[in-house]
Amino acid sequence: MSKHLTPNASVEITALEFHIRYGPRHFRTAGTDSYIVPVMPQYHNMLFPESDHQLSLLPGRTTFGNSIRKAYLCRAPIKKISPGANLFFYRSHDYKAATVVGVAEGCIRSFDAVEIARYVGKRTVYSFNEIKTMCALGEVLAILFRQAGAFSKPVGLSDLVNASILKAAPQSIMCLMESKAEWLTKQSKPLR
Repeated sequence: MSKHLTPNASVEITALEFHIRYGPRHFRTAGTDSYIVPVMPQYHNMLFPESDHQLSLLPGRTTFGNSIRKAYLCRAPIKKISPGANLFFYRSHDYKAATVVGVAEGCIRSFDAVEIARYVGKRTVYSFNEIKTMCALGEVLAILFRQAGAFSKPVGLSDLVNASILKAAPQSIMCLMESKAEWLTKQSKPLR
């Protein structure tokens, strides 16, 4: 068994296939949708334990925190996120910075808690009862993604505002222009 570690630019494959073939740390920004995805600190700690400033004595005690394949649930108004789209996770409240990059595998929207729970499996931080509560409040967007890496140096809100990527801290998922996604990727390469 072997894996190519150096991306071959001449091979024509989708952004998701590129990430699967050459990842986890390699992903495409050119010709690919990108989004800023806000995450509250308590969920960020569970979903991305390795990106915390102070690591726990027992990091990664959960299946979703200890894997590359994860799920993000929200009630954002965005309708669809394409497979291969880049997800720049923004830790709100305390860090106020882009900290982790992921690549979307797919998504669904539903009011049905059972459908959402089946779709995300053990890849989410939410229990079934929490999913039921979310669905009772409105339609839920469930995004399956692959973690590409944690930034070695998070990109803070002031840098994101100065680069005209954001005007203020994001309250919901926001689409990024390709040039902004490339800038964000160049500012802080994910850890190898």
